[in-house]
Amino acid sequence: MSSQTCALVIGAGEMGRKHAAAWLRIFGPGRVGVLVRHPRDAQRVGSWGLSGLVRVAESERAAWSEAAHWASVCTPTDTHVKVALPLLERGVHVVVEKPLAGDETAADALQFAGSGRCFVAHTCRAEAPAMAVLAQVEPLETRSVVVERHEQARSLPPGTPDVARYGRLLDVLVHDLGSIWDVLPGMQPRVQARWDGDTQRFEASWTWRELTLRCIEQRAAERSARRVVGETVDGEWGWELGDGKRRAWRTRNGAVRQIDTPWQDATEAVLKASLGAVATGNRCPFDASAGGRVMRLAATALRALPGGTFGGAFSWDYVR
Repeated sequence: MSSQTCALVIGAGEMGRKHAAAWLRIFGPGRVGVLVRHPRDAQRVGSWGLSGLVRVAESERAAWSEAAHWASVCTPTDTHVKVALPLLERGVHVVVEKPLAGDETAADALQFAGSGRCFVAHTCRAEAPAMAVLAQVEPLETRSVVVERHEQARSLPPGTPDVARYGRLLDVLVHDLGSIWDVLPGMQPRVQARWDGDTQRFEASWTWRELTLRCIEQRAAERSARRVVGETVDGEWGWELGDGKRRAWRTRNGAVRQIDTPWQDATEAVLKASLGAVATGNRCPFDASAGGRVMRLAATALRALPGGTFGGAFSWDYVR
């Protein structure tokens, strides 16, 4: 184990692979470990093909946790607090995959724990178009935002209760709210929501005195695409992705300016922004407070659906 700054990745699934690869690009070989708890983890990590990654056995976990400056928690959502809390209490800075935790109370626990700083991997906020556009948007400048996502239909696994669709919707809402949360007012909004089962379309609106947010989630689209548009007093800002299209713009007083957005790895962008925030002591778009707020906003919309929309009330039990 290197005595230099190093990171430990906990979770050997696809998100763990993305975090491990991003940390390797940042810190270099020998300074990134991934916890290997059992043979299945070893098999998965072996398939990643990441040169310079250190496999950390369960017996070495405590030593790595003591020495690591950073950790990524990429385990199932309901285990985030159990895994991240001891690290934060030791002073390790932790990046947690989204949603931040298994429910709102658990999210609060991560925001205020220990001397380590907690961040959330809202990767849609870390995409180049969002980063480039929102860097140019002043606080309280935006009057309305429309976020629209089209995704191809995915059936629930056999035997899964229909109420699990709450978890599916919360997942995409966390992505989409996470992409624009820092332009939203801090007060509690009025919320409305509806689900059209025939067209597989979810719509929700959050209304503050200063701003209105509308999210549209089309769950049975022919092609995947996303579009975000914010209106200001003198124009608009926005970006769109999909069908090979990547575009970002800013309009003021009728003049349209296209914004250059070269591709960047979103996970790496989250990690770099978190590193910068710790180095400067400044806030950043990926602070755990953002993760907790986004969870609450998403949950209020799902709770606003008519009772029995999916055969039962919204429950965090269906969030994975």
